[in-house]
Amino acid sequence: MTMEHALANVVLTTALASLFVWLYWEYRTYRVERTRFKLFGLRDELFALGRGGALPFETPAYGMLRMMLNGAIRFSHRANLLAVLVFRVTVQRSDAFSARLQRQTESWTRALESLDPEMRRQVDEIHRRYVQTMIEQTMLSSLVLATLALPFVLLVGLARLSGALARRLAPRVGPGLDCITTSEAESESDWTPATCT
Repeated sequence: MTMEHALANVVLTTALASLFVWLYWEYRTYRVERTRFKLFGLRDELFALGRGGALPFETPAYGMLRMMLNGAIRFSHRANLLAVLVFRVTVQRSDAFSARLQRQTESWTRALESLDPEMRRQVDEIHRRYVQTMIEQTMLSSLVLATLALPFVLLVGLARLSGALARRLAPRVGPGLDCITTSEAESESDWTPATCT
């Protein structure tokens, strides 16, 4: 082995070790901090509803959602794929735990139903974003799962972008696009729409 090969091996080993440190410490720290930042924002939105009087602090929906958010903030560093798998196995194997989870779900549903429709929509939206944030944390904190999910996330992002672009451009393109698609679809016949000549 020449000196150049030895130096190249040292550089490669150092680079791989640095990447390992970044992926397993810095990236995880980043993911937890990002998740907590989002959760604090959701908790602030919930508090603003309570402070404004629209959702009194004493309502069960406020208390339950606040407890969910506080628990997620406190334990978001533990939200990962392994924790989800252990939770799933525990629910499947323990009738008592499964029954407790069912009771909590029913309590949450009743708490939402006790609200007026507009407040229910706002509280449900905060809850939906909380669940979405925790799913992101679970998926993206696992590098293996994040790597597998990346192509799917990119495809969904592209689909949303193209949908938003289509909605934005549709009023501008409108009739012209209809004429193009109509004339292409009917190109086999000699008929041409009168408005598209």
